[in-house]
Amino acid sequence: MSKKPRWVTITPKEIEELERKKSLRKKEKVNERTVRRPRWTTITPGELKKIEKNMVEIKCVFCKGTGIDPFGLSKFSVCPICQGKGIVNVIKPYEKCKACDGSGIYIRSHLYCWPCRGKGVVPKGSQE
Repeated sequence: MSKKPRWVTITPKEIEELERKKSLRKKEKVNERTVRRPRWTTITPGELKKIEKNMVEIKCVFCKGTGIDPFGLSKFSVCPICQGKGIVNVIKPYEKCKACDGSGIYIRSHLYCWPCRGKGVVPKGSQE
């Protein structure tokens, strides 16, 4: 016996069709299933510009700016954090991650740090 999913994800075309029929709020009953609007549809262009304005580029600490995966078996493997660019975008103001001490690597493993997602820094005030 399988449970019915609580939330159903819908495509952008389906959202447009529903908005044409009637105004779609955050939660609404459609065909007796609850539909949740995807997060990316709620960001206005003004908010997106504000987010991009607060972004700053820093050197990737996971690969130390080389763009090559430090634990890869091949010298051609790409860093999973910066996708080979050597730099990552973070939101300012930021502070050093306390979980990995700013290294971006999870303690005694070849995995990236989960709280900072391998960047070595987190938004200021998020580590309380």
